[in-house]
Amino acid sequence: MAGRLVEARGHVEHLADAILGAELDALIIVGDDQNEQYLQDNHAALLVYYGETITALPYKAAPGRAEWLVRASERQYSAFAYDYPVAHDLARHLIDMLIDSDFDVSTASALPRGKGESHSVAFIHTQLLRNTPVPIVPVFLTPISRPTNPRRRDATPSAT
Repeated sequence: MAGRLVEARGHVEHLADAILGAELDALIIVGDDQNEQYLQDNHAALLVYYGETITALPYKAAPGRAEWLVRASERQYSAFAYDYPVAHDLARHLIDMLIDSDFDVSTASALPRGKGESHSVAFIHTQLLRNTPVPIVPVFLTPISRPTNPRRRDATPSAT
């Protein structure tokens, strides 16, 4: 396992070098939310974040978490509070294009009060961008949501 971890970390470092070497104008991040930002009362199947910034906060462990999991999670989050730039105009363009393409898209200009970016964004910021303030467009998927558009709902395989 230790050898696999070293190999995997090497691949992450290689990918980070490539991303930073590309000198991107913006990066679209597509990731799951896993009940971090959006809970049962607001599960959007597809959500594009278009705020001017997105806040990173240090990891806050839930009570009873195993110590190894806390240590592993802490490494993937910012060590301090920071507002990273969002490619706001690109996000708005993506939203418009998705709507024009008949997608049911939800949008957000801010995170829920007291919340920082989710693990899927934090990992990119800390591990692949190495905390470099490259403008991003966070796109969140919630795989447990069903399509709300009747045409796609009819095309969704049943769970029978």
